[in-house]
Amino acid sequence: MKKCILLLFGAVLFVSGLYAQTNISAHFTANTTLTVANSPYTVINNININDGVTVTVEEGVEIKFNDGRYFQVFGTLNATGAKFTTSRATPAKGAWDAIYVSSEGSSSIGTVNLTNCTVEYAQNIYCRKGTLTLKKSTIDNFSGYGVQVFSQGTLDISETTIKNSNNHPIYLTGPGMLKGTNDNVLTGNSADYIYLNFNDVSGVFNMPKFDIPYRVTTFRVTETGTLNISPGVELKSFNTEITIRGKIKARGTSDKPIIFDMHPGSSYWLGVNITPSAIDSACIFQNCIIKNAKYDNDAYVAMAVDGASPTFENCLFTDNHRNLFVTGISQPIFTNCKFNPSTIVGGEAYNVAIDMNANLDFSTDSIKFNAKEIRAVRILPSTVIDDARLKKLSFKNIENISYCLYETTTVHDTASLVIDPGVVIKCRQYNSMITANGTLTGIGTESEPIIFTHIADDNFGNPLDSENNGQAGINNSNSGRIAIYGNSTSKIKNWKIHYGGYDSNNWAVYVSKGNIVESCEIKNSYRGIYFYDNAQLLNNAFLNINYYPLGRYVNQGSPTLIGNTVSNVGYIGIFIPGIAADSPTLQSLDFAGFTNVAYLIDDNRTIAAGNVLTINPGVVIKFYQAGRFTINGAIKAIGNKNNKIIFTSYLDDSASGDSNNNGTASTPGNGDWAGFDYGGSASDTENILKNCELRYCGEWYVSRNAVIHITDCKVAIDSVMINFTNKCALGIYGNANPVISNSEFYNLGNAPIHMDMFSNPTFNENNKVANLPRIGLLVRGGTINGTVPERSFAGYNNITYIIEEA
Repeated sequence: MKKCILLLFGAVLFVSGLYAQTNISAHFTANTTLTVANSPYTVINNININDGVTVTVEEGVEIKFNDGRYFQVFGTLNATGAKFTTSRATPAKGAWDAIYVSSEGSSSIGTVNLTNCTVEYAQNIYCRKGTLTLKKSTIDNFSGYGVQVFSQGTLDISETTIKNSNNHPIYLTGPGMLKGTNDNVLTGNSADYIYLNFNDVSGVFNMPKFDIPYRVTTFRVTETGTLNISPGVELKSFNTEITIRGKIKARGTSDKPIIFDMHPGSSYWLGVNITPSAIDSACIFQNCIIKNAKYDNDAYVAMAVDGASPTFENCLFTDNHRNLFVTGISQPIFTNCKFNPSTIVGGEAYNVAIDMNANLDFSTDSIKFNAKEIRAVRILPSTVIDDARLKKLSFKNIENISYCLYETTTVHDTASLVIDPGVVIKCRQYNSMITANGTLTGIGTESEPIIFTHIADDNFGNPLDSENNGQAGINNSNSGRIAIYGNSTSKIKNWKIHYGGYDSNNWAVYVSKGNIVESCEIKNSYRGIYFYDNAQLLNNAFLNINYYPLGRYVNQGSPTLIGNTVSNVGYIGIFIPGIAADSPTLQSLDFAGFTNVAYLIDDNRTIAAGNVLTINPGVVIKFYQAGRFTINGAIKAIGNKNNKIIFTSYLDDSASGDSNNNGTASTPGNGDWAGFDYGGSASDTENILKNCELRYCGEWYVSRNAVIHITDCKVAIDSVMINFTNKCALGIYGNANPVISNSEFYNLGNAPIHMDMFSNPTFNENNKVANLPRIGLLVRGGTINGTVPERSFAGYNNITYIIEEA
């Protein structure tokens, strides 16, 4: 029989030597059995097992490979109880090359089945295209990896030992298929991990449980991919993150949890990311442990969920810098999960963070904090893009935990945000802000107000001391702001807004359009509410406001102020920070028990060219030292004889009461504010002052000679009283041609008129002067060339010109 085999396969097998050693020198082109009788075999060339050919190796056969030689299996290799080793007398790792299962570029699909076999002293076994089955076998003393699996390869391994390799026992260069049982022994190698050295899973990839962890680099499950992880699997990430864009099913058990961890040789790992394209119903984490995500960057967490709704059940988040981010339109389900404290102990940290698009329920979950953590749920900066709701959020061990707002949350103009009664929002920074360009609805109750305050405010929240540092001092306006700008009616009611405003130059609340702020407490701020358009401020209380409870940006609109109160405020009045270029009307408003409360101006306010500010009868405007109007457009201030428009000092308590809220501690004086400046672009037809009073102006700090400067334009001044100034009443310059009628100039610091000789004012009858240091027309210095006209003023015919400037 032996002679027959040799005759039949003489092209392949050659018997040599006294002890019947058989050389294998040519490719297998027909089915062949390697028998014990011809063993040992020596592979002296690189050998292919061709497609369609089966080579069977009998039990007890030994196949020796000369240096660098290999088997490449395009057909089938079946071996039971065989040994594949080196032909060297003194064995060494990597002496021979490998067993290859086909080739990636080949059309052939190879099959290698090794049962009760030993493969030793090779470089690798490569499963490139086809199936490698290892059962009860031993892979020993390899110079490279134990088994390398490529994208088109399948490794089925059970009851097998891989040891003494110079690298990982199993190495995947692509998302091939792994099958196996947990009865293998894969330890005793230079790196005892299953190394997944590829990035993308675009099909189905299974991670069976082995006795060693998996090592992953940058690892992504694509939109078409599915990752199935068996109970007990450990994944060790190496300087990377795991991103799920498709499906993941990580179903551990209570006794065999799935562990997501950092590789011990890694500097960091960046956690797990669930992206918006992930398939919600097919993203499942059960009995998982997510740990050691400690990258020192605020943007990275152990588990980041963005625009997705995976399921987490009985999962433990532990030993992480930050445990959880949930952003975008997300509704993840958490059941019986535990969030352990942050590992950051040298500075501020946080445990769980969401943005206001997300909708979560932690009622069956528990959370713990270290001594440095913000003991609240962080609100991340975001734009709300749909209908969102910020609700009272409770953990099993903390009811209605506080939120901590970082930076700005913006409600998009097509979106809405509802904030439930009892919600507590604490601002981490002074620049924290909620900006509603869409609809904001926050209706608290008297028993459950909505709280918007500073993180250090220990009067509110659960736990009260969110920073765990005792009661800290808080400066007024050191917390965040609320801005309500949307076209659809927004409403906030029964809020406590404390310490709001960013700094002393900003406001706690901004509100425009027809939006409503009702029954809110604005407290401990430099400035309260800034409003414009048709804003509605109803029954609000302003407490401990350093400067202004209200500020109105004057534009077209009819704001509503009803039932508001003040206590311990700097000024009782409505501050005007600016004037819009839409030709607005300034009307009387009642505030804080004051009928027709004063408007307050602290610096220059410019009326732009082409713009007309109309001031209704009865309006009172009070100015600080540098306060003035610069009119490049027009002011149309037409009062009534019995309801005049008053422009005066902020110290003048006789008009609209004690605006600086200091009782009789201060009194007005000449020169408390500057005045009016009309420029050459000012309208000649719209500028009218009628039935008005200007008191206590002519501030020395602003270089001027008169209360009202008129340059190269026309102003109609009728029935106007200018009283108490240390300057002239009117300054008329260039080609100015104002018309002054029925006006009164009292208690001036100089002559009633300061003018250029050839300006062209019209002084009608019935103007009056009294208590002046001198009566005449004071001429501004300069070159005069022409005929000096005779003028009459205030009953003085051919009134005197006074020249005292060169």
